[in-house]
Amino acid sequence: MNSGRREFLAVAGAAAVAGYAGFRGGRSAGPPEVKAPVQKPLAGAMSQVAVVKAASYSHEIADAMMRGILECGLDVTGKRVLLKPNLVEFDFNTCINTDVAVVAAALDVFQSLGAEEVRIGEGPGHRRDTYAIAALTRYRTELPKFDDVFIDLNRQDVSVVQGFADRKEFYFANPVFEADLIVSLAKMKTHHWAGATLSMKNYFGLVPGSIYG
Repeated sequence: MNSGRREFLAVAGAAAVAGYAGFRGGRSAGPPEVKAPVQKPLAGAMSQVAVVKAASYSHEIADAMMRGILECGLDVTGKRVLLKPNLVEFDFNTCINTDVAVVAAALDVFQSLGAEEVRIGEGPGHRRDTYAIAALTRYRTELPKFDDVFIDLNRQDVSVVQGFADRKEFYFANPVFEADLIVSLAKMKTHHWAGATLSMKNYFGLVPGSIYG
């Protein structure tokens, strides 16, 4: 794992805890506007959370996602959505990636809720042939119009954000800035450095390999 990507995890965690708004999603006509971070107090802030059980990788996944989204009052009508699965490498003997059924369900749910565009993006930090991993994990064969909706974030143009957490600047792939909503479809598992891979750790793949290795 490259030190630049490790640094991202540390500063991203700090940004979340401190309530910084230096890194924003949301579409733009060009590179993001350069601004100093604006600190937002967390006091009084509350996130909408829903915990919905799905017993298996079946149609229940889409139903559970839909219930959770509706319970949280999330409106994606006319929005551009970027789905971020955990797609890092492949091993026939274990489960280390977000199951294709989860990604397919999310794609269907957000499209049915009226999103203007739903795309899937990942920038693996281990295996760099992203499309080969997508084939091994059945993404290419089981996701509708895969080649139209999938983005290899390691190979996209990038833009810089200045004042991200306590760093002078940080680069992200442009599709990150073009999205109104980024959805982390994490694969819960242990991790040798972070301890566990959850929703925040999954954003590791937003950091472009073309810059940070």
